[in-house]
Amino acid sequence: MKNNLSKLASLVIKYPIYIGVIAITFFVRETYPFSMYPMYNNFPNWSYTFYFEDQKKESLGEIMSMSYGSLNHLYFTECHKRCVYCGFGSETTSELQKLGDNITKQALNMSLLKANGITEVYLFRIHNYIKNRKTHSDTTTISITDVR
Repeated sequence: MKNNLSKLASLVIKYPIYIGVIAITFFVRETYPFSMYPMYNNFPNWSYTFYFEDQKKESLGEIMSMSYGSLNHLYFTECHKRCVYCGFGSETTSELQKLGDNITKQALNMSLLKANGITEVYLFRIHNYIKNRKTHSDTTTISITDVR
């Protein structure tokens, strides 16, 4: 017992800030940064990933005016603007087409696409989810935009 207490005392002396933060978390519950927000302790059973291709099935990642992470944020922003319930692959085909058209116009420079000889732009969504303890991925064409 005495040996265990000396080990604990040496840890407190060696890592006082770390041990202090752990001790505080036992007493302080719902105060930032020691909070248990649901967004941090509960993850949904789905995620979306988006990408662009041209009519030749080549990636348009280098022509995009934003990163792929920003493309995700843009998608959810457009959903909220248009009051479209999103997630779990629940969006309708017509909702996806409208969302995709707006996202394509914001994420890509149309004149640059024309200059590169691109005539059609395809926006795809990959819906990742777990079902029966297996990971699944469904790819959907959200929109096809004519650049001409």
